[in-house]
Amino acid sequence: EKITLDLLQDFDLIDLSHSLSESIPFWDSSSNFKIAINDNYGDYGFKTHIYSFDSGFSTHIDSPIHFYECSNIDVSSIPLKQLFSKLIVIDISNQCSKNSNYQLSLDDCLDFEKKNGIIEPNSFIICYTSWSDKWYNSNAYRGCDQNGILHFPTISKEAAEFLIKKDINGIGI
Repeated sequence: EKITLDLLQDFDLIDLSHSLSESIPFWDSSSNFKIAINDNYGDYGFKTHIYSFDSGFSTHIDSPIHFYECSNIDVSSIPLKQLFSKLIVIDISNQCSKNSNYQLSLDDCLDFEKKNGIIEPNSFIICYTSWSDKWYNSNAYRGCDQNGILHFPTISKEAAEFLIKKDINGIGI
């Protein structure tokens, strides 16, 4: 799909990514990310690397097929146009600093709309949790307790259903 530069003129692009390294957190206590030099200016005349990691690692996009066995919608099926959206940031960092299991609530969404206006269709919602401050400390980021239970912010079912009815393009945390 072709995206013209005219479409991008009304956007500020915001990089939400993190650099890949063997120290970034993964679901279990391992990094699960490996990088090795494949060719160091030898056979090919340039440097190449081999990267190895599980999907769902680092900054990424999930598609319905990741969670629903009956879905056939993978990342390549998401229209490129849908990835260019008005970004709405709902800041729940204060709540998350007090409760590592905090969930974006329906009240958070309604409060956002009272202060900022209605969430428009085709918007992309980001829940700002400040959890990225823990990125380089795997144990803190995962929030794993002594029983192996992970603790980190998420989105409540009620908030997700509310946002889906708004016909948003996506939601991130």
